[in-house]
Amino acid sequence: MVNQSKVKKLDVETITFDEISRWKFDFQHYFKNTPVVFKGAAVNWTAFKKWQPEYFKDVYGDRSFRVAYNHQGVFNYCEDCDTGAVESLDKPMHEIVDLISKENSTYYLKQCNMKRDFPELLQDIDPPKILRRLKEILVINFWFGGGGCKSPLHFDRADNFFVQLLGKKRVTLFPPSAGKYLYPSEDKKRPHISRVNIFAPDEDMYPLLKDAKKEKIVVELEPGDVLYIPSLWWHGVESLGTSISVNIWWAGSVSIALFRFRMFMRSLFTRRAA
Repeated sequence: MVNQSKVKKLDVETITFDEISRWKFDFQHYFKNTPVVFKGAAVNWTAFKKWQPEYFKDVYGDRSFRVAYNHQGVFNYCEDCDTGAVESLDKPMHEIVDLISKENSTYYLKQCNMKRDFPELLQDIDPPKILRRLKEILVINFWFGGGGCKSPLHFDRADNFFVQLLGKKRVTLFPPSAGKYLYPSEDKKRPHISRVNIFAPDEDMYPLLKDAKKEKIVVELEPGDVLYIPSLWWHGVESLGTSISVNIWWAGSVSIALFRFRMFMRSLFTRRAA
């Protein structure tokens, strides 16, 4: 049975993995570039059952990791953002867990490449079965942060399965068509990030935002939920308490083949020019 939760003028479909085949997902969401929530899809993961803050203390103890901090909790690295600088601090895991676990903490172990930073944890996750054919996982990232942490409004070029494992997160989404109203950064290194602090928007400074409202979607993820965020969809993510998540960036085989072909042709012309 499909349950639909309406937010603004757009719908986010909420289903379970048992209700959708790989082909149905492709035709209803992947090819149409529309998000969907898979309710409770990760509740059988080993990570869901054992990833608690104290677990990371036990496993990593004094091992040092780089944790990010921002006084407003908005981790925007663009030069033209107005939420302040993001600090990076090297601290032992037991201290990081204590910092993150404080109420409304704005310390964040963010976008940690699991293959590089937490390879021993990869065995605890079970990527969605609809990725097992004609699709390729690019990167799996680990996120562990306090209740005051927010990822700024941005888009990714890869498709994304965002998996909530501990705590809740609120995700604000806009389709690619709304990008012209969202004030992309003029920072040449980060044009995929909005200048707008979507968690406290200033509509006087950014008057076009009112035109994006009719396309806005807000999704609240509970532990075990998986959100499909299609390629190029704008999204800002807000923790509603101490939170642990992973996100899986992936691409269809055709997209991978085209990308590799473009890289090959670019390298070929570069060699010829040299």
